[in-house]
Amino acid sequence: MKLNRVQVLRHNIGTENMDLITSFMSNPIVGFIGYLLSFVAAIIAIVQYSARSEAEDEVRSLRIEITNLQANTKNENTVRQGEKSQYFQENNGPVNIDNRG
Repeated sequence: MKLNRVQVLRHNIGTENMDLITSFMSNPIVGFIGYLLSFVAAIIAIVQYSARSEAEDEVRSLRIEITNLQANTKNENTVRQGEKSQYFQENNGPVNIDNRG
């Protein structure tokens, strides 16, 4: 297989870059930093999971509370024609809302 000068140069540059990356990644300090970041990410994931579980429990309890409130609430308003206005409950007499003239 015959390579021209440009191909040989590209091959050498690629190999040098790969050797540089390999030597950088084999550095123990870089490896320690990687493990440290992974540990921090794991702690963050655990905290988020526990917070989500607590939030879901709170939502369940609030839904039960809302259901109980809806079951205990009933409308006791009565409207009788001519005695009280359906718009003003404090009114004692009939209200004429016809303002045509």
